[in-house]
Amino acid sequence: MQGIILGSGWIEVICGSMFSGKSEELIRRVKRARIARQKVIV
Repeated sequence: MQGIILGSGWIEVICGSMFSGKSEELIRRVKRARIARQKVIV
């Protein structure tokens, strides 16, 4: 049986109270990652 080699990745958590800009930060990070041609899963 052959093993599967997966690339490295990471999980980031954006936390804060309501109306603190979490969604805007998420959108900003996704846009930057796409510009850098990184794969993004939300």
